[in-house]
Amino acid sequence: MDMITFGIDLLDQEKEEIRRSTAHILSKLAGKIQNSIRVARVPSAMKSISFLLQTCKSSSGAADEISEKGIISDHPNYR
Repeated sequence: MDMITFGIDLLDQEKEEIRRSTAHILSKLAGKIQNSIRVARVPSAMKSISFLLQTCKSSSGAADEISEKGIISDHPNYR
């Protein structure tokens, strides 16, 4: 998990397909209870995932993507 989230920050904007795939994988992993705990422990994970999802949403506009309202880092109790 650490390697995936660390690698997100290293990806260029031109590698949109990789970014989209990574966002999809991470959103699926975060949906499982034991994995969401691991994702939350990585300091930059939520920021990176939020960035990926926002980038993918703005570029593809697919209906199955997580909306901005569903991003946990925007929640007032997020640490």
